[in-house]
Amino acid sequence: MQYQKLFIGGNWQAPSSDRQLEVENPANREITGHCPEAVEDDVDAAVAAAQDELVMWQFAGQSNHYRPA
Repeated sequence: MQYQKLFIGGNWQAPSSDRQLEVENPANREITGHCPEAVEDDVDAAVAAAQDELVMWQFAGQSNHYRPA
């Protein structure tokens, strides 16, 4: 299992750094792959995307009168 991108805001995006994390099978502690390590910029982008989606989700199904601009 080798992932090269992070899933942020509904899209696969290149990470802000080249750092990688090992993915470990918890049953036998075998390293099964690697994935990008999210750094501060990646986390900030993910939080911003989640906040934007939360606003839209909260107002889903309501008329445009109640939705934020």
